[in-house]
Amino acid sequence: MPVVKRTNARVIPANNRAVDVAKTALEGVVDIQQRRYLNAFRVQGYPGLLYSRLQSGLRCSCQSSGKQIKTLLDEDGNADVGTINQLLTGAQFGVSDYGSSKELNEQTSKDGMRKHDGTFDIKASGEYPNEFDDFSNGDNGPNPEFDLDDIVNGFDTSMMGLTEASCCVCFGTGYVSGYQAFNTNRQVLTPDLVTSDGHIDYQSKPFVGVCKSFQSKITIPRGTLDIDAFLLWNNNERVNFTFTLDGVVGTRQLVMRMADGKPHDLQVFVKGERWTHFELQFNISREQAWFEFPRLSKGNDLSFLETTEPFQIILSPNIPILQAEDIITDSTFGLHYIVQGTPLWNTRNRHTLGWECQVRVIQPQELYALLPKRRRTPEKNRTVNPVHDNKRGQRV
Repeated sequence: MPVVKRTNARVIPANNRAVDVAKTALEGVVDIQQRRYLNAFRVQGYPGLLYSRLQSGLRCSCQSSGKQIKTLLDEDGNADVGTINQLLTGAQFGVSDYGSSKELNEQTSKDGMRKHDGTFDIKASGEYPNEFDDFSNGDNGPNPEFDLDDIVNGFDTSMMGLTEASCCVCFGTGYVSGYQAFNTNRQVLTPDLVTSDGHIDYQSKPFVGVCKSFQSKITIPRGTLDIDAFLLWNNNERVNFTFTLDGVVGTRQLVMRMADGKPHDLQVFVKGERWTHFELQFNISREQAWFEFPRLSKGNDLSFLETTEPFQIILSPNIPILQAEDIITDSTFGLHYIVQGTPLWNTRNRHTLGWECQVRVIQPQELYALLPKRRRTPEKNRTVNPVHDNKRGQRV
């Protein structure tokens, strides 16, 4: 009988024993590599601000007119044939509901006093709502008279490939302040959030405060390093003002002394008597976002005021999140950039090694250009300084 030899030897890959070693080494190296990348940005990186687009928060008053456009478009964003014909001819097209009453019906809004409390800007006949009311009051204030031109003018065009906004308070996000900057404290006061000696113009979108002064409680974060913005706006125009904090005439030095994390009484005296929002932004960290720019190129399209072409930008790994439509400002060229795409660059444990994204330059006429920048921007490029010696006469 032949001899049978048994063994437990197997043919294994050459790098099989290196897997556990490499896995353990990688987990220990990632933290060091992150700091290494960050230190490289600190040497020659461009400082600036990163504004993250808000996804929640206090609803802006400009959204009360947006509910009308929802009645014109279906769930896919398409208008019916009657609406299109109305835009083209100005005549009324459509089909009336069978058996609906055209009499003056009970107006129902969320004021707690109506029979159909909880409905949204509609009229009702009997037990069932059947007709939209263009003059009702909704969650965000009175609904103005139906004007298709005004609605389309304020329509968010981001779905069409454009990123311009029509509201200076929310920048098209639908939430007050619109953006929150990285390592900063950003606050925006609107007329419906303060106490004033005047009234509010509810027919304007966003709401406009008409007063000579207003009061509010504000909290300046403890450890504030600098003031990025302390401005009063009437839409996209700055309004001159003076202010007091706890009854003391306000100055920049006073604001910095009040940075104790406690509530303070702010009173603002408005020079133009009309304002839409009061913007406060404070720098609360010495660690900021860093960027690395490639060689920027200028185009020859004269239809743009700022002809810098879109480019790819690299950001430091200390940034926690970056999404499309975020805004980047730099203090070297003094420009604003909007993020168009964000490829992820991290390990399987979500350790961020950096960000690479495609951006375009925001034009000066876009409202995004109103977001505050940090530091003074150099006005011109610095050329080589020639060396002058002390010798006179002909050189040998």
